[in-house]
Amino acid sequence: MQRFFPALKNSWALFDRTRIAALCLLLVSAIPQSVFAQLETGSIAGRVVVQSTSSPLPAVNIIIKGTQLGAASDAEGRFEIPRVPAGIYNLEFRMIGYETRLINKVVVNPRRTTIRQVELIPTVLETEGVVV
Repeated sequence: MQRFFPALKNSWALFDRTRIAALCLLLVSAIPQSVFAQLETGSIAGRVVVQSTSSPLPAVNIIIKGTQLGAASDAEGRFEIPRVPAGIYNLEFRMIGYETRLINKVVVNPRRTTIRQVELIPTVLETEGVVV
C-alpha cells in the first residue's frame, strides 16, 4: 500500500505502533488477578501429634479462624494450607476425642511457609447413660 501512496507512509507507522500498544495492553490485562495475588500469599504447614506419645494424628481438622481456609492432617499427621494471604491468623486444631487447640498470632509471609508442630491432648468423651 505504501508503494502506491508514499504520503501515507508515516500514518501507517503510527497505526502499527498503536496496534502494538493496544495488543500489549490487552495481554497484560488478560493476566488473571490470581497470578498477582499469589505473589502476596504464603502457606501454613506442619504436623499434629499426640502430646503424651508424639505419635502422628491423622484426620485432624485445621481451620484458619475467620476464613474459609483449612486442611486435614494426613496419615503421618502432616498438613498444608496453601495460598494463604499474608497476615496474622489464629489456627484451630480439632478432632473428636482430643481437646480443641487454638494457636494465636500465626504470621504468614508472602512466598514463605510457616511451620507449626502441634500437640493435642486426649480427652474423655462423656455421654449420658442409655436406657434399654
